[in-house]
Amino acid sequence: NAQTASRTQVVAKQLGIPLHIVDLEDEFKKNVVDPFLEQHRLGLTPNPCIRCNREIKFGKLLSMMKELGCERLATGHYARVAKERLPDGSDRHLLLEATDFHKDQSYYLYGLTQEQLQHVLFPLGAMQKPEVYALAKSFAIPFDEYYRESQDLCFFPEKSPHEFLQRHLKDALEPGQIIRRDGTVVGTHE
Repeated sequence: NAQTASRTQVVAKQLGIPLHIVDLEDEFKKNVVDPFLEQHRLGLTPNPCIRCNREIKFGKLLSMMKELGCERLATGHYARVAKERLPDGSDRHLLLEATDFHKDQSYYLYGLTQEQLQHVLFPLGAMQKPEVYALAKSFAIPFDEYYRESQDLCFFPEKSPHEFLQRHLKDALEPGQIIRRDGTVVGTHE
């Protein structure tokens, strides 16, 4: 959104780093939002964050990073990557939980490939959230009244996913059962 873009421009200028703004709205809709809606229509429980990470952040952005001649893509995910030497002399990259277990996002990154993992950095992965805020403050990163921590799904303006689904799937929303793979009904949903 415009507030985020403006804030990003201010931060990039303040830190003296180049900023490239890329419109991936169509790709995001096609690869993340549309499948999210279709899976809901089918009665499934999608996780669009995993799809976004695989297709957009570590798909499109990683390709762009290479086109720009960059060596690594750094993101604000709370996760860590380690390299392990195998007996045959090759390396394997491991996706690890963040040290701040309350903020850990490694689950959302499980679909990353070895190729992707070798080109990413997660600088927040070894930090606790209060340390991140202190570091931001030391660099005079602005946090205005509009700043809010990224929580839940990012692509709907409504207050809840249910309201978003009602807007897009009016005729497809009906109560249903939550069923385990063995057939046991464990609850209901809207």
